[in-house]
Amino acid sequence: MEQQECANPQTTGVPKAYKAWQYAEAHGKSVGVAQGVARALRDVLAARGLALTVEQDARIAQCQDSAQLSRWLVAAATATAGAQVFGDRGAG
Repeated sequence: MEQQECANPQTTGVPKAYKAWQYAEAHGKSVGVAQGVARALRDVLAARGLALTVEQDARIAQCQDSAQLSRWLVAAATATAGAQVFGDRGAG
């Protein structure tokens, strides 16, 4: 039986498919990270007895920016009210 060589990815169209796969994988990971930070944020707020308004919970749910969610998580560690976490006016 003759051994076949692997196809050259440069000539078979694999680079485009591979790049699409890499993008999809990276996007999936970033979404997963954001979901994890959002969960941690909710957990910290709950553990500290800080209730979220419906609007605040929606902000967390809609946010896909893990850096923003991380800033809120850090703020949640020392906030005395849920509004302080999000920089809402009248917090205090």
